Amino acid sequence: MGDLTEEDVLFLARAGEIKLFEAGDIIIEAGAEVPALYFLTSGSAEVHLANGTSVASPGIGDVAGEMSFVEKRPPEASVVATEPSRLLAVPRAELEKELGRHPAFAGRFYKALATFLSDRLRTTTGMAASDGVSHDGPAMDFKSQSPYFDFCDVKPCHIAQRMSEKLAVFDAQIRGYTAIDS
Repeated sequence: MGDLTEEDVLFLARAGEIKLFEAGDIIIEAGAEVPALYFLTSGSAEVHLANGTSVASPGIGDVAGEMSFVEKRPPEASVVATEPSRLLAVPRAELEKELGRHPAFAGRFYKALATFLSDRLRTTTGMAASDGVSHDGPAMDFKSQSPYFDFCDVKPCHIAQRMSEKLAVFDAQIRGYTAIDS
């Protein structure tokens, strides 16, 4: 996530726990407390409203539970795995303690989260303004507009993607393997 330092990412990886979900498993249930912030590191999911309507399809690198984290209230939608998926679940209590202990980390974290939510809102409003389908329009030069997109080549990508990539390297290192850049 953009401005997070290596130490920030290592904290998240160490504080978190890898959770595995099968297709159809509920990751986050509407109306239920969300005990963690989830980073999707493999697989995919769908966000469903109470009436069953699918409103989003988070993929690798996306964050789930962020709205409940910020608002401190239960979600209005459920997140369901659409295929076998792996998520890093960072417990809310651990994250809140770290944010309270380290104001600089808190600033970086909330700025990255705000950028992620802004990107999602732009995508959603862009779909609503068109025919409801996301289109890859002309590429914008996000590299010059925001440091969060320094890892993107052509079009905006999810800021959590960088974190997901760092987590994959960290995961390989703690298992004793060497990560290979693709």
